[in-house]
Amino acid sequence: MKAAVTAETGNSCQRMSSAVRRVPAGRSRAATSTLATVVVAGAGLALLAHHPWWSPQAVIPVVGIVLGTVMNGVSITLNAFTRGVERERPAIEARLALGATRRQALGDLQRAALRQGLIPVINQMSAAGIITLPGMMTGQILAGMAPLEAAKYQILLLMLLAVAATLGAVG
Repeated sequence: MKAAVTAETGNSCQRMSSAVRRVPAGRSRAATSTLATVVVAGAGLALLAHHPWWSPQAVIPVVGIVLGTVMNGVSITLNAFTRGVERERPAIEARLALGATRRQALGDLQRAALRQGLIPVINQMSAAGIITLPGMMTGQILAGMAPLEAAKYQILLLMLLAVAATLGAVG
């Protein structure tokens, strides 16, 4: 029995390593992060109704803010997932050896990593306006915009950031 489990574990490891070799390192994550940034920044620019939407005054700040948030969320998620896989390797191999799919074997780790990756965005959303004044809102108020209008733009931006971080971390 022990020899059969050991042989099956070896086969599972070979399947995992061959699956990892098929996807070039980091390409799928980079593509997902880029897609999340482009989609969310485009939606944000459309909703801000800035004319023309492609002007540097609109594109550079929105894309920069969204890209920074996506990169942060993805890096935290991948770090948590990688550490979890290293820590839980024997349990993952045992699940695979017993016939579990990759999704079943890694599901708990993926959910835990996603939760950790979204913590910064959730903290930012919960503190905005109560504990801190976000940079975009502060800049608009200092530039002479009505505080209520600046708050509307900041709420829109925070929602865009939450969607972008989620898309990047899930992808």
